[in-house]
Amino acid sequence: MMHHHQQRAKDLVTMLASDRTWRRLSHVYELTIAAAVSNNCRGNSGGGTCVDVGCDHGLLAIALASSGQFTQVSGTDVSPRALKDGAMANYERAMSLSVADIAVVDPDGLDDHSLLSSLPVLQSQMEFVVADGITDFEPGQADTICICGLGVYTILQILCPDSSHSSSGNDALSVEANDHNLLDRLGCTHLVLQPTGTDTRPRNMIKLYDELRKIGWGVSEERIEYISSRWYITTSFARSRSLVGSAENDFFVKMPGESISQFGANAQNCTNEFEDNVGKDLVRMYAIYQNYVSYHKEFLQEELQVKPSLYENDKRWLQFCQDQGSQ
Repeated sequence: MMHHHQQRAKDLVTMLASDRTWRRLSHVYELTIAAAVSNNCRGNSGGGTCVDVGCDHGLLAIALASSGQFTQVSGTDVSPRALKDGAMANYERAMSLSVADIAVVDPDGLDDHSLLSSLPVLQSQMEFVVADGITDFEPGQADTICICGLGVYTILQILCPDSSHSSSGNDALSVEANDHNLLDRLGCTHLVLQPTGTDTRPRNMIKLYDELRKIGWGVSEERIEYISSRWYITTSFARSRSLVGSAENDFFVKMPGESISQFGANAQNCTNEFEDNVGKDLVRMYAIYQNYVSYHKEFLQEELQVKPSLYENDKRWLQFCQDQGSQ
């Protein structure tokens, strides 16, 4: 059973775009809301602030703001045209929705007025800003940062603008471990990232995890979806100062999808105890993840037949697959 705010978000995104769009964004929405709950528990009343970087059509930012879980939601894009024709246009459409519009999408769902009553929150708790990344924000304005639809190296350049990142295949960690990076200066507590579906091959995701771990960001939760022949991996990261200086400790090293593999296998083995929607979703994601593993494992094994060697992170991925298979 969906929470009321989640059902409202689904209806809103479906009305403004499509069910396919909601399927892609739903895991980002879910993990970002979880970050707000965590911030509340840490004493940050109202869930804190949230920035959707590169918001484009603005649908995620609009859905997050309408949830009422944050004190402020900012949607940013480097392109004024994208904000005007995409995000702002969808914002105007959302504000003009009627009961009849909502009933078409979810006639048997929540009271139509439930969604309508959440829309005024958009006027007081959200903004769209022309910005290149997060460098223009002040401390307290970006407690949670979410980024989706961008490549891994672009995401790293946004989050760590003072570091160099090579997309030439160099797997070495290049972010300096220190307590003075941009994310720390902003006081950011959570990251929710979903690289574009064309950039989720294992070695790129490993690079993302490695870089962020080195400056103290550990994996909290993961989700996976498969849409139109593409995998979308959504990862929530939490700030952990204990990781700084300990990033190379094997205990802290996580492979992409590792938590899905662990929790999904448990859910599959205990189906009688996992009859709720959460358990069923874990089993579904576990099956998607297994296909992701099989596809990329076979792809790399074929590459080995024509290449003298693989990139270091490709080797790490194959070793991870081998270790998982032996357990």
